[in-house]
Amino acid sequence: MFGFFKKRQKTVLRSPLDARLIGVDMHSHLIAGIDDGAQTHDDSLALVKGLKEFGFQKFWTSPHVMSDFYRNSTSTIVNGTQTLNDLLVKAQIDTSIHAAAEYYFDDNFMDLIAKNDLLAIKGEYLLFEFSYLNQPENPFPAIEKIKALGYKPLLAHPERYPFYFHRPDLLEQLRAAGVYFQLNINSLAGHYGPESLKVAQGMIDDNIVDFLGTDIHKTSHLEVIDRALRSEHLYKLVESGRLINPAL
Repeated sequence: MFGFFKKRQKTVLRSPLDARLIGVDMHSHLIAGIDDGAQTHDDSLALVKGLKEFGFQKFWTSPHVMSDFYRNSTSTIVNGTQTLNDLLVKAQIDTSIHAAAEYYFDDNFMDLIAKNDLLAIKGEYLLFEFSYLNQPENPFPAIEKIKALGYKPLLAHPERYPFYFHRPDLLEQLRAAGVYFQLNINSLAGHYGPESLKVAQGMIDDNIVDFLGTDIHKTSHLEVIDRALRSEHLYKLVESGRLINPAL
């Protein structure tokens, strides 16, 4: 039984962790103008430069795919990633951006699963997110379809969903179904509120975090990341050796 709701934990800060120990940022919104992340090419370059200064070496960018708001497709994301990589070459920024997506758990996602028209991280981990307002009624049939296609289902920032704040049993069910968990680094700075911070710390204590991502959208997030990199719990997670990020 996960124990991360038993007590509120004190946030302990240290000197900033060198993000080279994480290596790969596998959740970001770096492509200009296709979702609520970077809006201009200058924004994109500023985000990549800032993340590299923290020590990140490689990036999987994951624009939203949402039928009601961000109707991105495999082609828009791949083309946008190529444009961004071309800009980085011109700007003499030595890094590589790889194309993935953050799929909203809606009917459009079900259609994409049926067509196997999907952009997975390293061709392996399929990143998806739930609504913040409504708990999914039964995500397990879709999760099984994802696995049947040969992908590993990866839930974005489970610490941010209010319906999980006091229901660790629901996360246990997802875990038992083979779902991997990605934590937002900014959660450890309290950026999404005290409940998300508490769940994030508890997930680390319970050894159920597989990936870290910045989920960066704008330059103001760089300051939050700087604070998060000082978190004692972040050190604990990185030193645990559990993170899959370096293998990406």
